Amino acid sequence: IQGYILTLLEGALEDPEHNRKFLMKAAKNVDRMASLIDDLDVITKIEGGSLELDVSTFDLGHLVREVMDQLEQRAKRVDISVVFVEDGTRKIDVQGDAGKIEQVITNLVSNSLRYGREKGTTQIRCYDMEEQVLVEVADDGLGMSEEHLPRIFERFYRAGNEDTRKSKGTGLGLYLAKTLAKKMGFTLKVDSPFKN
Repeated sequence: IQGYILTLLEGALEDPEHNRKFLMKAAKNVDRMASLIDDLDVITKIEGGSLELDVSTFDLGHLVREVMDQLEQRAKRVDISVVFVEDGTRKIDVQGDAGKIEQVITNLVSNSLRYGREKGTTQIRCYDMEEQVLVEVADDGLGMSEEHLPRIFERFYRAGNEDTRKSKGTGLGLYLAKTLAKKMGFTLKVDSPFKN
């Protein structure tokens, strides 16, 4: 951010070809920093025991569609289709903290977009299992080798292959999703066949 701003102040501001490009890059990095700070704030509250849950009844399908709307532009940028595989038009009413469940699903879908295959697909499904609901986020990306699976939800952990290192993730998204899920009494699991 500082580099882009200094370049603008040193003369690029008057160059119409560069000023907008540098401002857009600085704005994108500000968004990344704000997101990181928000994640760290939530993690601090969870670990400090001060995170409060706002439990209500809501339609899970509606929440999933809102997450898809929020991530639509990002999905287009990476050329990945996000599909909600719905079982008819029936509502799935659940009880929980809608904002925090939205954050968990957003983190899972964002992770799928970050590491998914170009021109690939991310599918979201909700299975009504009487007393519980199973939410599945699946993609057709490269996957990861079995050695990384036990550590995928650790704070700051990123699988060590070349493709994942190219991404600008912080290693907090899945940790935060798992920590929020645990706080709400949910279980988060991963399954990933590695494709050579």
